Amino acid sequence: AFLPLHGTDIPAFLELLGSHAAAVGGIVRGPGVAETHRIIGAPATTDFRVGVVERHGQSLLRVEPIYRHERFQIGHDEAFAAHAGGERWIRRRGAWIAIDGERVAAIERTAASLGLTLVGEGFEFPAADRERVLGAFAALGGIRPTEAFGHFLACLADFDQIEEVPLPANLRVGVQLRPYQRHGVNWLCFLQRFGLNGILADDMGLGKTLQTLTAVERVRETGSLRLPVLIICPTSVMLNWRSEIGKFLEQSQTLLFHGPARGRQVERLMAAADAPADSPGLFVITSFDCARIDHDTLNRIPWLYVIVDEGHTIKNPDAQRSKAIKTIPGRHKLALTGTPIQNKLEELWSLFDFAMPGFLDSRAAFRRRYTINSRVDWPAVNDQLIPRIRPFVLRRLKSAVARDLPEKIIVERQVPLTPLQVTLYNAVRDSVEFRQMREAVERNGVA
Repeated sequence: AFLPLHGTDIPAFLELLGSHAAAVGGIVRGPGVAETHRIIGAPATTDFRVGVVERHGQSLLRVEPIYRHERFQIGHDEAFAAHAGGERWIRRRGAWIAIDGERVAAIERTAASLGLTLVGEGFEFPAADRERVLGAFAALGGIRPTEAFGHFLACLADFDQIEEVPLPANLRVGVQLRPYQRHGVNWLCFLQRFGLNGILADDMGLGKTLQTLTAVERVRETGSLRLPVLIICPTSVMLNWRSEIGKFLEQSQTLLFHGPARGRQVERLMAAADAPADSPGLFVITSFDCARIDHDTLNRIPWLYVIVDEGHTIKNPDAQRSKAIKTIPGRHKLALTGTPIQNKLEELWSLFDFAMPGFLDSRAAFRRRYTINSRVDWPAVNDQLIPRIRPFVLRRLKSAVARDLPEKIIVERQVPLTPLQVTLYNAVRDSVEFRQMREAVERNGVA
C-alpha cells in the first residue's frame, strides 16, 4: 500500500519514522528521498546581527536575529511567520529545517518587553537604547556587529573617527571655523544623526555659540523640517545671542520671547512649526525665568532643538526652573556650559537628565552608585562614570586647542550701592525676619 505525502507532511512523517527507527531495525531511504528530503531537526544556534539603517535623515540601530541550522541560515521574519502560522518546517535546497519555536517565542517576548516591533528581518531602535536592547538580546545569543555598527562604536570611543561634515550654505561668507571648532561641529552632527544629545563644555572663549549655530544650520539643511529652535539663556546674554545669529548666518529669524509682550507672540511660535521648507529658520530666545513661567506654552511647540546656555543654571534638579525646562520637548537637546560641575557630582546628573533622560538612571541610583556615605566614590567615577559619559561631553581647554588666543582677562570692579539700594538693604538688615534668621543661624548653625 502507498501513503501519498505532500508538503510538510513529508518531514513530519520522516521524523516520526526516525524516532522509531531503533525499534523497527532501521530505515533505508531511497536516493530521491535522501537527496531532496533531508531532515534537520537539531535546535538552532542564534546570532544577533547589529547594523545601522537610515530613516528620514536619521540613523537607527537594527538588530536582526539569525537562526543557524548547520549550513543553513534562517531570518527571524521567516521563522516567526512560520511559527505564527502553525508551521514547524521550512524548506531549504533539498532539506527540511525544523523551526525552533521556543527560541522564536523567546525573542518575540524580549522584543515586546523592549517595545520593539518587527520591521522586515529585524528590530530597529534609537542609538540611545543600545545598551538596554543589546543587553537583553545578548542573553539569547551572540552579538555580531556589522562594519557600520563597528564604525559607530569607534566614533563613540574616539571623536577623531567622526567624518567631517560640509559647512552649511547659510554660514556667512568670511566666517572661519578653527580646526577644533570644525571638530566640535562634526561631533554635534554625529550626535544629531544618531538621535543622541550631549553637553558642549568648552572653556570660555572657544566659540560654543558659533559651533552650535553651525551644527543647527547643518541639521536644517540636511533635514526636511524647518522647525524652530529654542535657546534658553540668562537674560543678560539674550541680546548677545540675537547679535551672534545675525553675525554668523546669512538668513535667519530671531524672536526674543521675553517681557510683557510675549503673550502676543504665541501665535507666531505656533506658526513657525509649519514654516515652508525654503524659509529661514526661526530662533526663539528666552530667559530661564520665562521658560519656567511659560513652560506650558513652550511645551506645545515642536522644537527642532532645545538649547540651554549656561547649562549649570539647571544644576539643581529640585529647582522649579530645572523641572520646567526639562519638560520642554525637542527633537534634539544641547547643554552649553564651561563648568559642567561646580560644587557637586549630582549637578552632572541633572545636566544629563535634561540632555538624555534616564541615561544615568534615576537620581537615587546615581547617588548609590557613585557616592559612599555622602562622599564621592572616585574609583567608581573614574572606572564607570567617566567612560560612560565621555562620548556625550566635549570639553576642550583654551590652553590645549587655542594657544594663540589671549588669556582670559578678569577685571574686578567695586560697584557702590545707589541710595535706593542702600535704603532697601538697611530695611532688610533691620527687619524682624532678618534678626530672627540671624539668631537661628547663631544658635543652630547654617545647615
